[in-house]
Formats: sequence, structure tokens, C-alpha cells
Amino acid sequence: MLSIEGIHVSIQSAAVLRGLSMTIPDRTMVGLVGRNGAGKTTLMRSLMGHLRPSQGRMLFNGCDLSTLASHERARLGIGYMPEDRGLVPELTVEENILLPVWASHTLSASERLAFVYGILPEMKEMRHRRALLLSGGSRSSSRWVVHSLWAPDSSCLTSLSKEWRPRSASVWPK
Repeated sequence: MLSIEGIHVSIQSAAVLRGLSMTIPDRTMVGLVGRNGAGKTTLMRSLMGHLRPSQGRMLFNGCDLSTLASHERARLGIGYMPEDRGLVPELTVEENILLPVWASHTLSASERLAFVYGILPEMKEMRHRRALLLSGGSRSSSRWVVHSLWAPDSSCLTSLSKEWRPRSASVWPK
């Protein structure tokens, strides 16, 4: 469970988040909706440790995130995928899918590929294409897959693509 209690975050001298509180139960999808500049990305960056709240607490499964570096938060299963990043353009789709596996000592390549191709058979068809040559929707799907392998417990995404909105809840790893 993610619990955010009264956090305040400023960027330079501008207060962006002022007393934000929310609780997100495990295996729940939540959408943050707001105009540009409302603080959605600031919240994501704060959760990952890129910005530090001046007040309040953020707890993930009871662990105080304020004491953890970004890489330690990622090890807990928290991940953040900005809308404009995520794939190495020179690598193939399958190589991008396998990046988290290559960097982890606990993930299995065959299990992850079976999982990905089981829920997204279209990914198997394009596995040999370079990420640079993918359409916007295919790139978004690939980014989500790569990200979900890194952080299956808590994924923070910005601008979830329209291709994923209807089916994302049903394909989330159990």
C-alpha cells in the first residue's frame, strides 16, 4: 500500500504540492488528472526520490520512503516511467523487454517473455524490430512492458496511452 501524508514539495521557490494526502491500496490503479502545472509529475518525481518533500511522509508497505535513495525505492518495486522515455532505440523490441532481466539477478527471461507474449501477442510479432521503427502506440506498449518488469508492485506512469486504458487493469501482473 502507498500512503502519502501531508507532503509539501517545492521546485525552486514555487510551492507545487501543498499538504497532499492519499492512500492507494495494493493492486489498485489510480489516475491523477489535472491541468499542466498541477503537480502530477512532481508527485511522481517525489515518489521516486528525485524531489524531496519539505514536510509530510510517504510510506510504501510501511517503509518510510524519505530514508531511501531512488535505486532503493526501485528495489522495493516502485517504478516511474515518464511519457517520453523508456526504450533504447537501437535495440530490438525483445532486447528492450529483456533489459530488466539482464540487470536483475531475480528475473527469469523465459518467464518474462512468456508473460509478455501471453498478454500482448502482437509484441511477439514485432520482437525483431528496432524500437526506433515502432509506431507511437507500439512504442508505448513496449515501454509499459519494460517498466512493469522493473516495478511490478507499484508503477507510476504519466500519460497512459489510449491503447492501454481499456485493458491495463486486466493485464497487470498478479
